[in-house]
Amino acid sequence: MTHSRRCEADRRRLVPGPENTPASRKPELRQPSPFASLASGGNATMSIQRRLVAVATAAVVLCIAQPAHAVDLTGEWHGDQVCDRFNGGKFRTDFPDDIMLISQEGDTVYVSALFDGADFALHYQGNVIDAGKKPSRKGEASLVECTSAPGSEYAETVRATRLDAKKGAVAAQFVATSIYTQMVDEAADHGTCIWKYTRVSTADPGVGPCAAEASASAADAAVLRRP
Repeated sequence: MTHSRRCEADRRRLVPGPENTPASRKPELRQPSPFASLASGGNATMSIQRRLVAVATAAVVLCIAQPAHAVDLTGEWHGDQVCDRFNGGKFRTDFPDDIMLISQEGDTVYVSALFDGADFALHYQGNVIDAGKKPSRKGEASLVECTSAPGSEYAETVRATRLDAKKGAVAAQFVATSIYTQMVDEAADHGTCIWKYTRVSTADPGVGPCAAEASASAADAAVLRRP
């Protein structure tokens, strides 16, 4: 008998009769599955899509709201540059005991370098790109010398491949590689330079953007920037 009752119960579940139709059943108090509507289509699917869009939008807003943490390079730096050069023959020039000054606004940097005891021979402007890890301390930067342009007497681009400046600390490292070309009085040479500097002060030296620095050094345009 027990077996027959079970078979009859199974038959009723599989073959709907008047007593087993949806209209005759009592509603079951179940919590709807958040995934069930994905298969049902219609408004339920649209509702989930709207929820996903809302969540994604909130995530974007949170990301945008995060404050910038650009590594801060402001200050006075001491170091040297070594350039491997070519003017028809290969030669090397060292620029030891140099002073480099950097002012920074956001991720924009203004740089003066190659100090001759009275003035700076080179002025740059560029941007800092923060590292994915420790963005307030590490990153890279790209710089362009202010007079750089097709046909100009001097042009140079710089990639700083190591920036390490702990927030609140004076000591910091600046390592870069640059490539330049210069032509003055029909004498031409180009080269690749390695920069290595250490910061000695975080006081803002007040280096200006390219427009101001290039204008101030316009009278020296015919002077070799890298003698």
